[in-house]
Amino acid sequence: MPRFAFTRHVIMKPWAWVLVVAFWAVVAVASYSWNAMRISVIAMDMAELRGKLVFDMVQITRSWNARHGGVYAPVSTNTPPNPYLEIPEKVISTPSGRELTLVNPAYMTRQIADLLKRGEVHIHLTSLKPLNPGNVPDSWERDALEAFERGETKRVSISEPAETPAVLRYMAPLRVEKACLACHLKQGYKEGDIRGGLSVTFPAETILTFRGERLQAYRMVHLAGFAALSLMTVLAMASVRRQILKLETERDERETIVRERTEELVREIAIRKRSEAEVAERETMLRSILETAGEGIYEIAPDGTCMMCNPAALRLLGYDDPDELIGKNIHDLVHHSTLDGQPYSIDDCPMHQVTENGKEVHVTDETFWRKNGTPFPVECYSHPVIQNGEVVAAVVSFFDITKQKKLEQELRDQALRDPLTHVYNRRYFTTRLEEEAERAERYMLPLSLAMLDLDHFKAVNDDHGHATGDLVLKLFAKRTEEQLRRTDTLCRIGGEEFALLMPNTDHGQARILAERIRHAIAGMVAPGDKGLVRITVSIGLSAVNGRHGVKAEGLTHEADEALYAAKAGGRNQVRLSAAVEVGTENA
Repeated sequence: MPRFAFTRHVIMKPWAWVLVVAFWAVVAVASYSWNAMRISVIAMDMAELRGKLVFDMVQITRSWNARHGGVYAPVSTNTPPNPYLEIPEKVISTPSGRELTLVNPAYMTRQIADLLKRGEVHIHLTSLKPLNPGNVPDSWERDALEAFERGETKRVSISEPAETPAVLRYMAPLRVEKACLACHLKQGYKEGDIRGGLSVTFPAETILTFRGERLQAYRMVHLAGFAALSLMTVLAMASVRRQILKLETERDERETIVRERTEELVREIAIRKRSEAEVAERETMLRSILETAGEGIYEIAPDGTCMMCNPAALRLLGYDDPDELIGKNIHDLVHHSTLDGQPYSIDDCPMHQVTENGKEVHVTDETFWRKNGTPFPVECYSHPVIQNGEVVAAVVSFFDITKQKKLEQELRDQALRDPLTHVYNRRYFTTRLEEEAERAERYMLPLSLAMLDLDHFKAVNDDHGHATGDLVLKLFAKRTEEQLRRTDTLCRIGGEEFALLMPNTDHGQARILAERIRHAIAGMVAPGDKGLVRITVSIGLSAVNGRHGVKAEGLTHEADEALYAAKAGGRNQVRLSAAVEVGTENA
């Protein structure tokens, strides 16, 4: 009886109960720590995605500038000649006497950074050997630049300063391209070297809120699990302890008379009844836990029949009565189709496959269908139920991830939309224009493009302030979108310049729409510091117009030329590209 004696010794000791609670505490802490680390990794990945989108946008702009050897811009207070650029023809004059200065990629990046300072996103061009003292790295950026020299490709962090809101920082290296050597060859750089880096900084509140909410949910789940498991284990130990005491009593009374034995048997029956009542009580407790769980839970047989479902599953799926699911093929009711409406066979369902292979499954992005026919995204776990070595069922738990999907979509929208006017930005416009130009060429469809520029907008900023200027831009975007069709796309591509993409639209239809927009804007007023502000818009039009081989760049150039003609012709007018007019006459 050595084993029995040891078991009795352990169970009878008071410290055994503490040991059980401590064991489940360690399990709960370990599980929570792992999940917390996973949530932190997801939050950091989301931060990295946002930072990389901004970095890629700026890098594309720099590459475009470098490929063109820089661009000339009018000399102004905001755009003086770059004192750190030492090349011939840094400043030139137009035939009309207007001075233009060359804007290289670094200078353009600083200009973009100044514009972005008005919003929540901040960028900083920096280097270990900067030409411009304003590009000297801070300590975090210096560490990142030195890491890039050692082979790292990016640096992401979430800093939480004591006196300022928490921010997310993303930085990646900038390598020397052939076009960069004109300015940086004298510093000893060669093509492919790391010239410096571009850091992106934006508020961390959204990411930290997401992380905090998920961690709070996991804390509550793990606390409930710890309490339930500790309680069940203590009850089981109590039952074993009672059984040991009973066996000892039976051993002590084994030599008593028949009457005493009969009385003992009566006591045994009573004890068994109590044990059965305790088992029933534990089953009731487990069912209570199942019914109060926050995630949906149901059990399926190998043939797909629903055997059990908890209230959370009914609530999430939109059902009122368990009988609407129990006894029926639940796959045909809630998992019959993909999000796009394509049929989803039960043989391909990973939750159902658990009943065949006995392997648990975790699916992070599935679509379930409610009773009313509306879909919603879910994250699912499916665990096999094994009896006598055979899979007899599977238990599926799921929870609604609609909020998580919405947050992910909001982050994607922030990368593709202008933060001031909420219309699409240059990045989206460039991609969409190339797609529509290729489609128009392939299927011989009409396509029109309009470039819109607010007249005398600089005077609005100078006379009324930038706050009024921002209001005018937002009102302009809203009034213009009110005139558009569902297939039209308005984008802000810089300052007061906008682009309008009109698929399946010839130049005649585009001109009608452009005139409607021009009239709508001419009747618009905005409150300013010195009274009402009235604005007008000049519009340049270009169209494929049956021509072959017209690329996105060509349409943009033609629309820009038409816009310049509208400006030169007195503003507040619509001009059609000369190339389109010639093509129309030849046709």
